Amino acid sequence: MTASKRNIGFDLIRILAILMVLYNHREAYGYFVNFPYMGFKYVFEVFASALCKCGSALFFMVSGALLLGKQEPFPRIFQHRILRILIVMAAMTVLSKVQEGRPESLFTIFTGGLNWYLYSYLAYLFMLPFLRILAQHMNQADRKLFFLITVLAYTAGGVLIPFAGLHENLTGVMTLFNSGWASNCWQLTFPLLGFILVKYSEEETEDGRRRKTKYLLLAGAVLSLILCLVLVNYDMRYNGGANLEQIRQRSVLLPSCFMVYALYNAGQSRKASGRIAACVKELSAATFGIFLIDTHTTYSERLFEFALRCQPFAGRYLCSIFSILLEFAVYFLVVYVLRKIPGVKTVL
Repeated sequence: MTASKRNIGFDLIRILAILMVLYNHREAYGYFVNFPYMGFKYVFEVFASALCKCGSALFFMVSGALLLGKQEPFPRIFQHRILRILIVMAAMTVLSKVQEGRPESLFTIFTGGLNWYLYSYLAYLFMLPFLRILAQHMNQADRKLFFLITVLAYTAGGVLIPFAGLHENLTGVMTLFNSGWASNCWQLTFPLLGFILVKYSEEETEDGRRRKTKYLLLAGAVLSLILCLVLVNYDMRYNGGANLEQIRQRSVLLPSCFMVYALYNAGQSRKASGRIAACVKELSAATFGIFLIDTHTTYSERLFEFALRCQPFAGRYLCSIFSILLEFAVYFLVVYVLRKIPGVKTVL
């Protein structure tokens, strides 16, 4: 995508996604248990703890929207995409070993001791040539059918989770649409969903139909969050909260689809000024580096402790929010400087 055709919506999605990832890794994520049951703060926090799970899904969707329509030979994919992730994983392995003094060997850390997203994204890149065949040979009817089956299978899996694991037998093996553990299908499902939504937006010429689609996705997102609230309450009451992580992970599909569709269309219809677009582009470009610092160092915990010391009367929840914003700002500056080093920019 050239600079003139660059859709700022993709940059906004990435920025939103990394803020969600940071929220997911802070104390605020599970703080709803400290608020009065079904009060405003309780409901808001349950919704927030579900929405923040969209972060990784949004990254996959942006990647699918940008990459699945391309034509690249596998050697180029390996050299320019897979090798980059392997280098990052090797660097994070050494960093984890040195910083945390982990007793495992470097090989053990590299093969199973890093953040799950790196392995999942690496798998997506290896599958990229074949996912492209699938995506590029779908007609409009195929894309609608894929979207419908995914919504039904993924939602049904979420509804069945609290009931003795029924989802594993009924929908958990439908890996293209769903999986036993929700995020195990994200590297397959969400890139295709991102591609489908952007493709539909590009092909649809009527503004009225675009608005209707946006409102339908918004309604689906709201219903997903309400369903999540009901299932969370049920699981806490009857299962001791054993399935909360999976319930929230299965609430991400329609909210993620709405955010991608809405922000992509906003980027298409409204052109930002050059200065704003450049700033947003820099923030977006730093999101991968911010993710790596947050997930493979202990600095986030230190910044949270700093926030607690600075705001002792604000409460731990507000300090979590403050520390997230602080992390974003500090890590961005670090990544921005690192990307000025020759060679580093191609990796980060």
